[in-house]
Amino acid sequence: MRRKDREISEAEAIEILKKCEFGVLSFIDELNFPYAIPISYAYGEKRIYLHGALEGKKIDLLSNRPQVSFVCVGATHLLPAQFSTNYESAIVIGKGYIVLDEEEKRKGLRALSAKYSPDYEKESEAYINGSLDKTAVIAIEIESITGKRR
Repeated sequence: MRRKDREISEAEAIEILKKCEFGVLSFIDELNFPYAIPISYAYGEKRIYLHGALEGKKIDLLSNRPQVSFVCVGATHLLPAQFSTNYESAIVIGKGYIVLDEEEKRKGLRALSAKYSPDYEKESEAYINGSLDKTAVIAIEIESITGKRR
């Protein structure tokens, strides 16, 4: 990282990853162009979990080339008089895969439910049971994570 004064520890980057509301997942498509999509996600045990349809571009790209990057931006504060911004961000490099194991699939969906619907644990379990076969869960194994803060 060029700006060592803004580099943060891996533990701090993970904390940012845990608290961001959404992030951007990037793939390389079949024509070798970047393809980036905003996603909701949850962090769990050196993995990022996301969910979606059982088929589509995300699934196709991941099946062909599992290497991905993921970025999230946490708290920001504009500094207009300084022509700058205070911010915190985390960047992940990893490999994604479609989760086939039912228990890991449940684990990913529970992590998403706990993050986005924390007051609805009982209802989310019923929802997971009803949608398990109709929902794809993707896990990204984190190979490296870096973070910056200003």
